[in-house]
Amino acid sequence: MGWRPAGRAPRRRRTGWLALLLAVLATLLLVPVAVAHSRHPTSRAIASDTGAGVPPAAGQGGGQQPAREFGTSDVNDLLDRYSGALRNRSWSAFAEQLNTRDKTLVAAQRRLFDNLRQLDLATLRYIVTDTEMPEPKLDHPGAYTAGWAQAWRQMQIRGIDPYPAAQFFRIQLAVIAGKLVITKVQPATTPASTRQPSPWDAATLKVVHSAHVVVAGTPDVAGRLGQVAAAAEQAIADAGPCWPATWQHTFTIFATGDRKSFATWFRSQFTNTEFIGFEIGLPVVDDAGEIIPGKEDDVPQVVIDVPGALKAPLGFRQLLEHEMTHAASGAERNAATETWAIEGYADFVAFHNGTLRQANRGGMAYRTYHSAGGLTVKLPANSDFYGKTAALNYDLAFLAMWYMREKYGQGAVVNWFAQANKQGNAAAVLQQRFRVTTQAFVADWAKWTFRQLQ
Repeated sequence: MGWRPAGRAPRRRRTGWLALLLAVLATLLLVPVAVAHSRHPTSRAIASDTGAGVPPAAGQGGGQQPAREFGTSDVNDLLDRYSGALRNRSWSAFAEQLNTRDKTLVAAQRRLFDNLRQLDLATLRYIVTDTEMPEPKLDHPGAYTAGWAQAWRQMQIRGIDPYPAAQFFRIQLAVIAGKLVITKVQPATTPASTRQPSPWDAATLKVVHSAHVVVAGTPDVAGRLGQVAAAAEQAIADAGPCWPATWQHTFTIFATGDRKSFATWFRSQFTNTEFIGFEIGLPVVDDAGEIIPGKEDDVPQVVIDVPGALKAPLGFRQLLEHEMTHAASGAERNAATETWAIEGYADFVAFHNGTLRQANRGGMAYRTYHSAGGLTVKLPANSDFYGKTAALNYDLAFLAMWYMREKYGQGAVVNWFAQANKQGNAAAVLQQRFRVTTQAFVADWAKWTFRQLQ
């Protein structure tokens, strides 16, 4: 069937010599047109080896379309599809956003997908802060330069996290078959508060849920995750009288027996140390990707070396109670609160229902007291608290709390720390609440400590 412009009626066929003349002229005119047309390639040719479409060369005519330009909105759409597939637990939709030719990328992203599919996520989205878009290569039609985006990942576990925690990523981008896809996801090096890598991204994890905690563990401790969750619930119940109602009471706990993981998760840097547990907080960001002032570390994460904790003389529940006290109080923490108060109070909470002897504390203080040099009782400084004298500093901080409880009562200690944690400058709050100078407090505390260590 012939094609004709709309709105134009076909003319009636004429007969006679005029018709013959027109037929001859038409024949003569059509021949060069057909020859000329054959000199231009079609706008799409078929490659014989793959069957894939090959775009026309630059500068050629025909039906060639200009290369598509990608912008930030395309990156936002890509990351929305990517995060939406994670939330909806759809691997097929998730994989569509990836360069599936890269098996290393696919394996890493499959691990992340399998980890997060075990969670009930209230929030998972990306906030883009900077981009360099892929651009068409003028000398290679259909090809694009590589691009990247930097973005915060906001993630919130329903019923556990008070706010969406934020971590900063650099996402490599490429255009494959005309589609924008992800080719690599890696922690961004700045800002430093991102605390990377996250265990969700770095390890294969099994997840166990209980009333107040989510426990995620590496395969070597997978059989003990229920035990960790039960101990955590016991620790939360025991710590209740020492945790104000405004403090957090729900937590994510990462469990492992792999010291390499323990030493690198969240940039913990606890390689070759005796530490068997730590807590850090992740930042909260606004819709513009700016860290909210005062919420630089408000979403707590607890990491436990399970085999080390089970062998620890202080007790597994007590270790969890210590770390979760840090986690519970972290959102209200003032950066000016001294380390001796923070660590001493966490130890105090862990043992507040026992006796000083049951707490098994004072070991290093005892040895130092009975050494040739003797013991100097003082409030440890922040600068070297976790240094070579860390064991002694922990003992002194704990003994300061226990002395305070003996002299003023447990309720007074709880109220003192709640104020010091929020206000900062624990020594000043001590003087304000108990009407005693720091010097007088240390002098009386030293006399009490010496009596305990004799």
